[in-house]
Amino acid sequence: MELSAIDNKKQMSNSEIIKKYKQGERNFSGIRCVGRWFDGQDLTEIDLSGSDLSFSNFSNSTLIGSNFTGCNLTWSDLSRANLKGTIFKNSNLSWSAIIESIIDTKTDFSGADLSYIVAFNTNINSAKIDGIKMVSAVLRITDIGSNPNFALKQLERADIPDSLKQMIRKQVIEINELANRIKGLLPRSYKDEVRTMPARVDSETTEIGSTYAGKSAYDEMSAYVSRDAYKRKTSYG
Repeated sequence: MELSAIDNKKQMSNSEIIKKYKQGERNFSGIRCVGRWFDGQDLTEIDLSGSDLSFSNFSNSTLIGSNFTGCNLTWSDLSRANLKGTIFKNSNLSWSAIIESIIDTKTDFSGADLSYIVAFNTNINSAKIDGIKMVSAVLRITDIGSNPNFALKQLERADIPDSLKQMIRKQVIEINELANRIKGLLPRSYKDEVRTMPARVDSETTEIGSTYAGKSAYDEMSAYVSRDAYKRKTSYG
């Protein structure tokens, strides 16, 4: 996969981008803004194509019709974001979280690298996914492993400040613990059934490594536990 080079990019802070966006500017293509927080921001139709936005937080943000073509979004958080019509063509989103995000048929992941993403409660398959790479993605609660050591080892190799590593490490551990608490509420019969499900492989999709049922975590468990008990035991949803 070809991604835009990240060298010699214009350095911008999140506060600069947000300020200029509110002043009416939309084109921020080809910048470098690593490890910054955009959570809760409305960045509808912003153009960040070709930018290095790795280790950044876009959780709970509105990114309708935004352009992230050719971006480096590794280890970023897009959870609970509105991604209707958002373009991620040929971007690298590996190791990112896209949990409970809103995606529609105009959302475009064509040619993107979604390896090792955590995306339960997000229907990735409703978007355009031609030619994506998706190795060992966590698309269901039951896909997640018993511990996050592999992810944490990969994080340690990243060339970012220790303070940022510590924040992301905490998030990885919290997601893992949460998912395993939810898994712990499922009966053995359900877990066994999930393990026997075949991996989903679409004709235009390569290297799919997970199953996906298109259901929320609660939907998976609704036959076994009430919603109140589910929320009380997991603090989720």
